[in-house]
Amino acid sequence: MLTNILTLIVAFLITILAIPFVKKIAKYYNAYDHPNYRKNHKGKVPLMGGIAIFVGTIAGLVFGYDYSNIYHTLIICGAFSMLVLGVVDDKIDMGAKAKFLLPLLASLTIISAGVRMLSVQIYVLSVLLTVVWVVGLTNAFNYIDGMDGLALTVAILCSLSFVVIYSFSGNQSGLILALAILGASIAFLIQNKKPAKIFLGDSGSMLLGFLLASLPLIGLWRSATMSFTYLIIPPIIFAFPILDAFLVTFLRIVHKQRPWLPDLNHSFHRLLRAGLTYGKTFFLIITFVFLSQLIALSLLFFKNLTIFLVVLFVITLFLIFKKMDSFKVNSYAK
Repeated sequence: MLTNILTLIVAFLITILAIPFVKKIAKYYNAYDHPNYRKNHKGKVPLMGGIAIFVGTIAGLVFGYDYSNIYHTLIICGAFSMLVLGVVDDKIDMGAKAKFLLPLLASLTIISAGVRMLSVQIYVLSVLLTVVWVVGLTNAFNYIDGMDGLALTVAILCSLSFVVIYSFSGNQSGLILALAILGASIAFLIQNKKPAKIFLGDSGSMLLGFLLASLPLIGLWRSATMSFTYLIIPPIIFAFPILDAFLVTFLRIVHKQRPWLPDLNHSFHRLLRAGLTYGKTFFLIITFVFLSQLIALSLLFFKNLTIFLVVLFVITLFLIFKKMDSFKVNSYAK
């Protein structure tokens, strides 16, 4: 118990302490995000927030993470590679293709050491699904980092779900990693809430996506005899970033745009464009995310509530889609 508490507190405190230094690094390298037609912040905002997230998470892991385990060590190596790519991209735009290539290489690295969906017993299918999962979720978190505090709040709720799951299942490594992510995310949110004083940048959003994608791979999906319930819980937990990425990619393809090029068709863009304020947009999305966490947890602990929660979830999803006109395929903005 003490180890778990220390992990959370240390990750929080080190991230808080690291942020001022990260701002200085961003200033030195002139790594700022400037307002443009896709962004509504005022003035330049420092990037490279992933450095603080990484330092805080690693500091938290010191107290309980098993570094002698090759699986865990490679996940940290993969996270570091995400950080390096993101820091470089925060300084010089490397293009969208690089954001798919490095998560692909990182996923293949951990797969080579045995970190994959063991619950899928067909090897080729297991490898393919693991690659899609890691690359997809890493980029999905990069996608949703377009609104102050949104990606971090989603990360907090998702990591909190894994804290609950691994606390009851006894998976200490998964619990420690989830607590470290949780502590670092809460700390960074203090500076990232509207109006943001620092942004995650690609270094932070891709790092968070990779770390969160790793959580089921070292726990829920590690058993070859795992039930179907355990297989579907992670996609339910990450329902919002997955659905948002699917929606925007679908619209780009339908409108003959390159799937990796940025536009104004993410869920938060469309809700804001529909006339909702920042606060209402944020509340609606986080309500959806919160309900997805409750559904995932109810499947494990409160199955009698699942149907009721699913109904609320579907109603919320319908309201979001209706409000942002997503039923109209021709509703598209570059």
